[in-house]
Amino acid sequence: MCTGRPVRATLLTSLKSLNLADNSIDELNARLFLHLAKLKYLDLSRNPIDDLPPEVFKDVQELKVLKVRGCHLLNVNPQVYNMLTHLNELDLGQNQFYKTVTNLK
Repeated sequence: MCTGRPVRATLLTSLKSLNLADNSIDELNARLFLHLAKLKYLDLSRNPIDDLPPEVFKDVQELKVLKVRGCHLLNVNPQVYNMLTHLNELDLGQNQFYKTVTNLK
């Protein structure tokens, strides 16, 4: 079970891909990805996450692929897109958005 505590990042500074899909992660701590600056691929799919706080992504700005398919997202803060300037693929499928996701390029 993931506690939402920061991973011992000093051991993972070269990590480029992280698959956390199909866990019971329901909240993303702002320091969860601290020191993972080389991370390019992150899969959080099918976790009961209802919010993507922009501050979670401040340490993974090189991210190219973000998958949050089948989470419990209702909305995505536009600041998330602004922080992830290298993002090439964003999978938001199978979420229950209550309004249109905007500011996508």
